[in-house]
Amino acid sequence: MVSHALIHRYTTLLERHSIPVAQVLLTGDVLDHRSRYLNATHTLTTLLEHRVLPIVNENDSVTHDEIKLGDNDRLGALVAGLVGADLLVILSSVDGLYESADPSRPIATIADTDAARAHVSGDRSTTGTGGFATKLDAVDIARAHGVPTVITRGPTDARPAPLAAVLNAEPVGTVFPIPDGAGARGARKNWLSHAAVPRGRVHVDAGAARALIERDVAAAQGSRVWRATSTPARLLSRCSVAPPAPSARRLTNYTPRPASPASPANARRDQAHAQVHRRQGDPTAMTWCTAA
Repeated sequence: MVSHALIHRYTTLLERHSIPVAQVLLTGDVLDHRSRYLNATHTLTTLLEHRVLPIVNENDSVTHDEIKLGDNDRLGALVAGLVGADLLVILSSVDGLYESADPSRPIATIADTDAARAHVSGDRSTTGTGGFATKLDAVDIARAHGVPTVITRGPTDARPAPLAAVLNAEPVGTVFPIPDGAGARGARKNWLSHAAVPRGRVHVDAGAARALIERDVAAAQGSRVWRATSTPARLLSRCSVAPPAPSARRLTNYTPRPASPASPANARRDQAHAQVHRRQGDPTAMTWCTAA
């Protein structure tokens, strides 16, 4: 009922400007699956080409933890990337990103989101699902797609039309411009980085991590994989051992065998060597061999 009332409100207001609207409900599994992601892209761009305004929201009626998008900040950033938006505007309960040393007014422009995080506390609004940190995560997603972002306060008595203020280039909120080379990775890599959900992890040593990142076949010789857990043809998050942080993502058809009973002999047998082979059209293909 809330969704229906909201769409009715959008429809009524935008009819005054002869702008038709269409409700689009997304779930995490739609954006996680490559072909569905492309279908969503085609649907949204086609609506815009026909001058229909998509009203996008998460389909809460069928969403559960495994396919939950998370929050509207992330959803907005992903949709901005889907359609190649010129600008992402995030409306908040605050005027923008406040400087930690002087919280009386927001920072006008900041290019480095890592530097921006130094000014952020973990506080959440009473109505939102995340704090300002999740908004900065959304900024990172949007900028990876080549989309700049503005974070500003929502409608108030003093400024009832914040979107108009942003579009008129008034000095409101905090602007996050796109860095040099933003969007250069391409749509597929941005999908892998931000929309697809990893189903497993591969733990490798430093040599294998370097080989995978630099695509250096020679450096992969003798490299080791400690653990691989995944379902077939799904996304893996590849983690180096020191430090244990994700270093790469890719799709794989590798299916790990069930873990053997714990023993030193079985542990040695279950250790695997990873080799990287260059193949025509697939420069990062991986083969997996059981260690002797």
